[in-house]
Amino acid sequence: MTAVEATHVRLTRITQVVCEDALLCARIAFIELRRR
Repeated sequence: MTAVEATHVRLTRITQVVCEDALLCARIAFIELRRR
């Protein structure tokens, strides 16, 4: 695996984690807003 491929894989994993965190935060915020 070349350095470029390794970097691409790392960026893809980071993006997946960030997106999952954002979705989780959005879901929690939505539930909190609806509860009021």
